[in-house]
Amino acid sequence: MARISKLLRREFERARTAKIISLPAYLEGEREGDEIKTVDQLIREGHEPVHALYANVNNLIGLFCERVVELPMFNQAHSILLKAQNLYDPGYPPMSPITVSYYTCWTLYDVLIGKGDETIGGCFVDLTDQLGLDPLQIEAARNLCQSRMGIYEVLGTTGTCSRLRELVTDRTFDAIIASGFRGKAGDLILIRLLPPVPDCGLPWVGMTTPYVLVGCREGDWLEYFNRYQIVPGTVGCDERLRRHFKVGKDRFYWIEFAFWGFINFRSDAIFLAGFPDKLHTQPAHRSFDPSTLDLRRVAAQLA
Repeated sequence: MARISKLLRREFERARTAKIISLPAYLEGEREGDEIKTVDQLIREGHEPVHALYANVNNLIGLFCERVVELPMFNQAHSILLKAQNLYDPGYPPMSPITVSYYTCWTLYDVLIGKGDETIGGCFVDLTDQLGLDPLQIEAARNLCQSRMGIYEVLGTTGTCSRLRELVTDRTFDAIIASGFRGKAGDLILIRLLPPVPDCGLPWVGMTTPYVLVGCREGDWLEYFNRYQIVPGTVGCDERLRRHFKVGKDRFYWIEFAFWGFINFRSDAIFLAGFPDKLHTQPAHRSFDPSTLDLRRVAAQLA
């Protein structure tokens, strides 16, 4: 168990010994007060079981974050999240290209806190034995913490699912995308996928509203990854890819790209252009150079 998790467990045990309200009771109270829907409720509303499970647990971890982030051991995390909230004002275009779904997953599962590789979601997982969760919820929490963004080509659709192929790894997935996005064959999307969970069945779940990458081809992104020694088939490629999407060159690397790469949106997707390591290719950035975009290709993809 990492340092912050140990401190948090100690705080939790101190509160319990002092007969201060327990975190499980707090979470349950918040769940009722804010009407967080149970897995069964979400399924009855038409959600796939695996999506309902992840949505429920993601909301619980969000409540956990709200409860603990003001404790002393989370001072650094609180400062980071406050800065990000002020910078990106997450919501949805036209107010902000940083969606709530992307921002929430980024803050809970990607932003590193403390001196190690800890995340707020990881602290939640380390305390699941104290929180009265069932085994499926615990597995879902672990999967959320291990998840990352990725770039996928849309191959087509099968029923309610999109068939996706990840660049670099070449793995294929059948996934429901929570925003309702289906896409066209050949679209490249930046999205966070979550795996199936036993007893909930297939498919995979796209938890974040997809960012559609326009004005580029697969080869352009493979060249981008090659710049960071992320080359298909090489030793350690998967871990370098995971690390790059989780952290990038710094903690704001990918969220900055989503912010400055913004070019357009619709109800089920947001469109980005350019590359994260080249500010002059990002349409919303002050250093943007229009000559870096194939405007005809962009117009066709936005149509």
